[in-house]
Amino acid sequence: MTRVLLQILIAVGVLSSVSLLAVNSFAENANCSGDCEAPTIGLLDDGQRVVTNGLTIAGQSVDVGPNIQSFPTQAFSTGNTVKVKLLVHENNGISALRHVSFAIADYQDDQNHSSKATISFDQNFEGAQSTSVADNGNLLKGATATATILDEFNASVEFSFVIMKPFDTSAVIVESWDADHSSRSNV
Repeated sequence: MTRVLLQILIAVGVLSSVSLLAVNSFAENANCSGDCEAPTIGLLDDGQRVVTNGLTIAGQSVDVGPNIQSFPTQAFSTGNTVKVKLLVHENNGISALRHVSFAIADYQDDQNHSSKATISFDQNFEGAQSTSVADNGNLLKGATATATILDEFNASVEFSFVIMKPFDTSAVIVESWDADHSSRSNV
């Protein structure tokens, strides 16, 4: 009886710690010292909104909240260009922004998701910008990522790509991090 009770307590402890990681997008920053605020396309860790309409896909914008948000389903035709705009806030100044990626994915939860294609914008400590694309299924063509500084703390990162063949997807995943390695994911 004691052994079974102990196993149940351990299982509850493990499940609640996994649940904590899934619910808090900023949990990976919880033990940092100094600036722990990751770049955001919506809310700061304390819930303060610093970006309005942080995600725009094909002209349709949404205010981004913590973790997972709903976005109306959109259909795109093959051969057409899709434009995605992210408004990114970095509290240390936009020069501290290091990475922003836009992934087209199948998503069930934090443990069970797979990216079909990812377009990444990167900026090194000298300000040199680069774009990389991970697309093993050759779903996209001509993918680009361009950042435009809006002010000291905000930038617009625009992704553009042509869809080459039909595919279904359940989510887009936006990941970002800064020079202090504070990171955030939004689904």
